[in-house]
Amino acid sequence: MKRHYVIGILLAALAFAGSARLSAQENGPGNQIVYFISDGQTVYDVVNHVTWLADGNLAAQGVPGTLNFRFGLPVCPDLTIEPTEPCVNSIGSMNYPSAVAWVAGMNAANYLGHHTWQLPTAPHKDPGCSGTGPKPYRESFAFGCTENALGFIYYKALGLTAPNTAIPIPPNTVGPFSNFQPNLYWSGSGGGGLTCTIANFSFASGAQGGGCGGDFGDVLPMIKGGLLGMPLPGGSNKLHVNPGGQTVYDPETDVTWLADANLAATWLAGSTLGEFDTLGLPRCKTAPDTKPCVALDGSMNYESAQQLIENMNHYDNGAGNSRGYMGQTNWQLPPLEASCPTYGCGGDRNPMGNLCYDQLHFTAGTPVVPVPDIAVGPFHHLVPFPYWECLADTIQDACEIGDKFPQVPGDNSEWGFSFGTGFLGTERFTANHYVTAYYVGCDPDQSWCQSITFQPIPEAEDALSSLMLSATATSGLAVSFTSMTPKVCAVSGNTASLLRSGTCTIEASQAGNDSFESALPVQQTLTVNHLKQKITFPPISTQTQGTLLHLRATASSGLKVTYTSHSSQAITQAIPPLQACWVDGDTAGFPIPGICSITAHQAGNDVYDPAPGVEHTFSVD
Repeated sequence: MKRHYVIGILLAALAFAGSARLSAQENGPGNQIVYFISDGQTVYDVVNHVTWLADGNLAAQGVPGTLNFRFGLPVCPDLTIEPTEPCVNSIGSMNYPSAVAWVAGMNAANYLGHHTWQLPTAPHKDPGCSGTGPKPYRESFAFGCTENALGFIYYKALGLTAPNTAIPIPPNTVGPFSNFQPNLYWSGSGGGGLTCTIANFSFASGAQGGGCGGDFGDVLPMIKGGLLGMPLPGGSNKLHVNPGGQTVYDPETDVTWLADANLAATWLAGSTLGEFDTLGLPRCKTAPDTKPCVALDGSMNYESAQQLIENMNHYDNGAGNSRGYMGQTNWQLPPLEASCPTYGCGGDRNPMGNLCYDQLHFTAGTPVVPVPDIAVGPFHHLVPFPYWECLADTIQDACEIGDKFPQVPGDNSEWGFSFGTGFLGTERFTANHYVTAYYVGCDPDQSWCQSITFQPIPEAEDALSSLMLSATATSGLAVSFTSMTPKVCAVSGNTASLLRSGTCTIEASQAGNDSFESALPVQQTLTVNHLKQKITFPPISTQTQGTLLHLRATASSGLKVTYTSHSSQAITQAIPPLQACWVDGDTAGFPIPGICSITAHQAGNDVYDPAPGVEHTFSVD
């Protein structure tokens, strides 16, 4: 029995009442397209013909000391220590070399009876992408990228519109703070070694990183020092909640924080303006937006984060009251020194890190808020963070491991796709992303699965010839053939006609029926060679000065023949200089005595090679 999932109906994102995070149900596809078939352990994508792990974070699952799914990889050391060998963090994330090794371990273990698991892929070029990135990712970057494997799930199958999360975070309390998001938070500092890079801090892992401002992160505004009129704690370095509970003072860094770690997600209904937040930024309808805006979950790009702070400092509290949010006009994004190590940095160099590590006592790699395990269509344990992807031409192709990997992974980068925002970006191999995998095709043990056997075709054939095609499906249903290169070859029934030279690609497909899903199409390619041709050029006898001759060469291809001439005699003083012979079209003339040579040519075309030239030499008396 096929268990079809119509995404947009089965998402359980609304399970958390009052959550500010956007569920995919809000804007899921309304046309009831079936994208997935699940058996509980795997999920078959019927569009792209790949079988996914149903567990979106399999590497973190298991029973300690008894069962794990690290497939031979050890648990990584503390994240403050750079691993020298492939390993898996306790939360399931890992660097890119480890992700490659983990998938290799799955295949060595023949997990679920399959040994062709691979990392998800993304193409060199995706016309749907909203931005550009560094080489070789320049034409597949940012939001709207649907031709990569994970982007297809997020945008097409789940029906999400960036920058929305597939896994909403419920309301929460972390120490004296509320609504913390296990997400990237913007700083007000540069970082990461690039001129465009803005430093950020992850309350999902405790990592410091950077981006060029186009991705979406959260905002935790701060004020340097204590608030005017608020008493400072005496003799204690612990977090101090100011009267009213709206702000929290950190004596270790002399910083006052908002207690609401996601204030921008506090939405009010406007009778004329539509939805807007308390700080004046409109809700983002898509990403990227042309003007500053806030996503429903409270995240925003860097330009919007800067505008949010400006709006806070110009906040109108009403007639007779001081300007500024809570009467304060010195709100700012937190600083973050680029020289900080990736993990473990706190103090004045990284006030957000000080909150995470020293005051809230989280260890590196631990999110400040656990990610809820809610059903996202047929998937579980999916996390709203980046997942590793790799470069390939199509979703079904294997990864192209480029650069110098794995020799110097710190100098190289690969793709990461986030289920928290729908953003496709790049990260160095040393970053810690999550990992999922798929194999191409469906499980043959499933009654609805079928596959195609396409009998081999020759590696090369001549143009203007034809060949018979033969393919069968395990379902017994008839297989259809299509030319993917119709200018080079055409298909009618099971016959391919080779029209011209070039590369001919023929695809065998089977569309399925009520009992069988469509089969993974199979393609074969052959080279179509030019045909040879020759020229027949009757000999030319001695010609008489002042006469004309009609030239009568023909090509075996039937293509038009052209002529050129040259002679050993010339009168250079004449204007124009006179030769013993000349050619115009298929007529030759002989103005002066001498020795003349005329050559017949045929340049060839898409079907025929150029013909060898035929030359005749004769006297002109």
